[in-house]
Amino acid sequence: MERLVALGFGVVTSVQGRGVLPEDHPATLGAFNVHAAVESFYKTCDALVVLGSRLRGNETLKYKLALPQPLYRIDADALADNRGYRNKMFIHGDASSVLDKLATLLEGRMKIDPAFAQDLAAVREARWPAWVRTSARTSSSSTRCNARWFATITGCATSRSRTARGATAC
Repeated sequence: MERLVALGFGVVTSVQGRGVLPEDHPATLGAFNVHAAVESFYKTCDALVVLGSRLRGNETLKYKLALPQPLYRIDADALADNRGYRNKMFIHGDASSVLDKLATLLEGRMKIDPAFAQDLAAVREARWPAWVRTSARTSSSSTRCNARWFATITGCATSRSRTARGATAC
């Protein structure tokens, strides 16, 4: 995951995936993201890579949350293909191994939109009241040219190509 974050991917987790990155890391929206600001942000993302997430109904407004498209899914469970949301591509495999290979393929071939990190930071601020943001800082848990990619990461796991606007992992 760290290599994709270094490339400019953003990260959102499910409740089961919390701790993949510290909740106060600037590249993550953490868990609990069924907010209007997050859904609007997702509309600006070029793709979503889902790693081991079940994209459960309670985390997706009963499957009505508009997720970035196309959606690419990586899971150790072959039955996860098209579960909850339709995916454009499914890779049956170990998330760590697949992410490492993905990072190798993307290094030097992808540029993230310079505004992506700033937009991600603005969404982080908009989705939580000030007291929650302060608490998160004090306790951390352990392509269209100019693409945005976002990765959603959950339980099992551990932006546009050419020029990417950001990345999302689930």
